[in-house]
Amino acid sequence: MRTAAGRFEMHLFHSRERCLAFERRLCPTAEMRDHARAQTDAFVRDDGFMVMVVWLDAALDDFDSISMLAHESVHVKQYVLDHLGEDEPAHEEEAYVTQAAFEALMTAHATWREKHGKGE
Repeated sequence: MRTAAGRFEMHLFHSRERCLAFERRLCPTAEMRDHARAQTDAFVRDDGFMVMVVWLDAALDDFDSISMLAHESVHVKQYVLDHLGEDEPAHEEEAYVTQAAFEALMTAHATWREKHGKGE
């Protein structure tokens, strides 16, 4: 994902098990929250590159999926700006990073829906 704040890798999973397996390759002690319907985690590789991992419950309906992706986009923005050391980011900077995250997540989600026959 490329934003005004730089480049970050982002992955969207709809399988809790696949998400956890991926996260454990980045951090062997990674855990998923119980009873959550979505989760966003951030990892920083040894080279300083940030990897965002978002899990979205595949059982959510269309409205809840989009709502959750908007919510998780804000968490992506928070992690990204924290990683960059932005203690007091400008509102427009926050909006651009959130928008870029939401667009990337929605694109990945739409691709997943099409692949799994959930499209219209």
